[in-house]
Amino acid sequence: MAEPVTPAPAEGGSSAAVHTAGPVPLPGEGGDAPANGKAPSLTPLLMKLRWTITLRRARATLAATIGGAIGVLYALGALAFGGPALITSASVSEIGGAFAPTAVGIGALLVLAWLLAPAVVSGAEDALSPAKFAILGRRGRDLQLPMLIASLISPAIILTALAIGVLGAAQTVMLVRFLAERPAGAISGLVLLLPSLLAGLAICILLPRAIDAFRSTRQSSRRSRELATGLGIIGLLVGMYGFSLISNAIAESPSVIDTIVHYALLVLGVIAWTPLGAPFAIPMDLLEGRYAAAVVRMLIASVTIAVLWLWWRRSLELALTQALQGDSAAKSEKVTALVPRFLRSTPFGASVGRSLKYMRRDARYSMGLLVQPVMVAFMVGMSVMSNNPSMSIFATVVVAWMAGLLIYNDIGMDGPANWVNIVAGIRGRTTLAARAGVSLMWAVPMLIIVTAVIGVLHDLGGYAGVLLLSALGVALSGTGIGVATAAFLPFAAPKPGSMKNSSPMAAWLPTLVSMLVTWLPMLPAMALIGASFAFGQYLAWIGAVIALVLGAVTLWAGIVLGGRQLDRHWPEVAQKVKTFIG
Repeated sequence: MAEPVTPAPAEGGSSAAVHTAGPVPLPGEGGDAPANGKAPSLTPLLMKLRWTITLRRARATLAATIGGAIGVLYALGALAFGGPALITSASVSEIGGAFAPTAVGIGALLVLAWLLAPAVVSGAEDALSPAKFAILGRRGRDLQLPMLIASLISPAIILTALAIGVLGAAQTVMLVRFLAERPAGAISGLVLLLPSLLAGLAICILLPRAIDAFRSTRQSSRRSRELATGLGIIGLLVGMYGFSLISNAIAESPSVIDTIVHYALLVLGVIAWTPLGAPFAIPMDLLEGRYAAAVVRMLIASVTIAVLWLWWRRSLELALTQALQGDSAAKSEKVTALVPRFLRSTPFGASVGRSLKYMRRDARYSMGLLVQPVMVAFMVGMSVMSNNPSMSIFATVVVAWMAGLLIYNDIGMDGPANWVNIVAGIRGRTTLAARAGVSLMWAVPMLIIVTAVIGVLHDLGGYAGVLLLSALGVALSGTGIGVATAAFLPFAAPKPGSMKNSSPMAAWLPTLVSMLVTWLPMLPAMALIGASFAFGQYLAWIGAVIALVLGAVTLWAGIVLGGRQLDRHWPEVAQKVKTFIG
């Protein structure tokens, strides 16, 4: 008899012995195969596994759990306030009014959220990844339904079902109101209301499942998954900032509302013919007598569900096969030189090259670099719309400030890799100068571009130069404080790709130092620039030059003092950060 093979534990920490000759016996069912020859259902096992992993992740990632709980409270609040408003709208709207497009828009937003969810949360891989079940000897079709049922253990799905239920209640009110006036359309709408809403919910549930399974068949690296997460978050920020800009535009000019409503109705009319909005348009189509349109949209919803189901099954089968094949067919990665071409092959050049690779490849750095331009664009846009340069000036300060915040725990980000610096004998001053230089490689060009754009948009004149020199001084000062903080107050950082946060007790002091002490060397310059508004622009130029000089001095002092600290205490510093959190 073949020996049992024990696979590696899943993320939840559970493991099971499986026989190579047959399917896995479920707990409590004994080791013998069923008398009818059928393999036992995996649904109870996967539901228990999903629940266990969910609870363990909630305990391990406390900050993410608190954030999720706050998100759930916001969603419940939106349902509590938006639900009655939507039902009230249905009780007063007329046929052909704004209620039908509103229902389509709400449903489409729900589907769109589930479409974007895999990109936004891809940093945490699916707890029920298909590859982890390859050794069970089951086909994709055997796993599909149990995985679907297990995936329903999710607050997001419950909230989605509640939102669709509220939408259904509002549509019911609308249909009942016109039951006497349009009995055929209202009755047919009531009959097909529940199936259409269930179709919309099914699309919401199947979309992320199919996308996750498909992505598991693509031999993508952690870097590409993190990049997808970053792009998803940026898209979310762009949407939020765009909504804020539109709201401000409406506040400035109420006449803009008519234009926005006109184009919104056109867009929703198109969305109603796509899988995003088709299921939610069916009841109102029937009420309004558009039976042909309702039939076509039923077909769109049905075909979408069938395609997603089959796509998911096909991806499951492929993922199970690839997991057993391993990485033998993986492509070899291109290896590039560590030292950039514009630098000599010295310890400084090697340190710069290492930092550049980290900035580009490590999501803990690249996420901040990707989000920063979006924040700046939003602030500048708000400033232009209000015709007030203060927000744009603050955007410049944020870019300068981030130069130091990006590297204030650079030693901790290296984690166990710090032994390389100790063994190689690289001087602390050299490695800190390289880290500071890489941070400024991003900040300085960004400051020049932002200042030039602001100067043109707000016609700052001579104050554009003052703003640039002052911001450069802040960037230099922040970078100096940042490298000094990294050397004197290092703390363990989250591992690459992890969503876990650092311990507040370890992180609050260096964070506070890096955020606040940056401004202390700038106080004399800030006083002169402030006085220039009363005594003349020449004081602003003097203050800007002083800011640049003080920033350079702070940078030099931070590198020198931090370098001495590392040279004297490298082993102790490395010991503090030798293990990543998570």
